[in-house]
Amino acid sequence: MLKKLQFKGITLDNNIMTAPLAGYTDIPWRKVYHDCGASLIFTEMISVEALSRNNPKTFIMLSQKEGKSHSPWYCIQLFGNNLNAYLKSIEIIIDKFGYRFININMGCPVKKVLKAKSGCYFLENSDNASNIVTEIKKNFPEIILSIKTRTGISNDNLNGSTLIKKCVDNGADFIILHGRTKNQGFGGEVSVEKIKEIKKECAVPLIANGDITSEAKAHEMFEYTGCDGLMIGRGLFSDPFLVKKIISEKENISIPDIFLEKKYLKNTFEKHYNEMVKFYGRNYAYRLMKKFMQYYGKLYDKETKHKITVSESYAQFEQGAGLNPE
Repeated sequence: MLKKLQFKGITLDNNIMTAPLAGYTDIPWRKVYHDCGASLIFTEMISVEALSRNNPKTFIMLSQKEGKSHSPWYCIQLFGNNLNAYLKSIEIIIDKFGYRFININMGCPVKKVLKAKSGCYFLENSDNASNIVTEIKKNFPEIILSIKTRTGISNDNLNGSTLIKKCVDNGADFIILHGRTKNQGFGGEVSVEKIKEIKKECAVPLIANGDITSEAKAHEMFEYTGCDGLMIGRGLFSDPFLVKKIISEKENISIPDIFLEKKYLKNTFEKHYNEMVKFYGRNYAYRLMKKFMQYYGKLYDKETKHKITVSESYAQFEQGAGLNPE
């Protein structure tokens, strides 16, 4: 089911994308995973309220080089509810950074996002959502606009299809569907059945998301749902070569042995930390890097992993992890 996707004169190399993960997929992460094999890489979630006010901290989350790149392409994910803030933010995104792909988060279940009347809020306020899509497309017809949402509020209220239809009818170029409900949060089983059902009704490409952590699960998602592409999130952290493994079988690419070994994961971990140090400085980088230990943790035994996680200085962190910063 691997194929190229086309949007407004842009042809993506394949139909595999990386997920936007708040606090994780920052610029250092995107630099390290630039060559992971995905054709579209997402930024972390960005507030339109902050961006529209020219918040310096928000600008730090973006890169002009990404916006003007070609392969892979990059997509900014936005959240918020204020239409004027969306319009101002997208104007900034185009003029200052040059991104072509814009995504609106309509599926985050986190309280902070719900409080901003965004994310899963739109599942029960689909008219509000479709109005935002309509006005964005009217003002910026040149962008490639997508939404990311869920199957519904709960198993008793699977209203994701209603939101998707309204957004597609009002101009969304493609849809990303996480196969869980709002009430499930990030746990529980992904409903491939519901993804399949919504895919049949969707008039634009539908990208499936949720627990795609292996080649087998990727193939299963493709085959069962008939989706037009995959979005991979946390699975990429613990296996940086996962996308290339998925692509390799279809394109008959030979995978070097190094990519199947722990050594490759360690190399990626070291590159990631070095990029964090360059971007944030050592005093902050090691603190941020701790949250990634749940994914890179297989590099270390339980005792070493614990020692790294509780380290109180970059020197302790680097020594425990066996790192030699550049």
